[in-house]
Amino acid sequence: MVPDPPPLREHPGRSAGRGSPYAAALMRAGEAAREAHPDAFPFEFTGMTVRYGRTVWNVDVLGYQPDHAILEVLANVGAVWDPEAWWSYASQDRDADYYVVTFTSEDASSDRPGPSPITAWTEVPAEFRGS
Repeated sequence: MVPDPPPLREHPGRSAGRGSPYAAALMRAGEAAREAHPDAFPFEFTGMTVRYGRTVWNVDVLGYQPDHAILEVLANVGAVWDPEAWWSYASQDRDADYYVVTFTSEDASSDRPGPSPITAWTEVPAEFRGS
């Protein structure tokens, strides 16, 4: 569970990392998890779910998805290993002032709920849209 908003890429053509906009809280959470259980990290996963709070960045027009920046920040701090292919589900709790990221090593299965519709997209501030 991390305070809203989730991270953005500083520039659409670059990966997100420690210094990315809104990445500090997620970075601290990833580092704390890694430090608490050093033998368990980086976690190799096959899937992730994200339940967003109030903010779900509308980054599709920038060429990536909101969960990409989350994964990139956590990979940068050594909390997860980027497998280059994974499944993901997203949902939103518009009343929450935090978002929840869950990683799993289980394959996606047909009995899991599919992605829920995101009901409130947030426009990316102009300074992070690139040129």
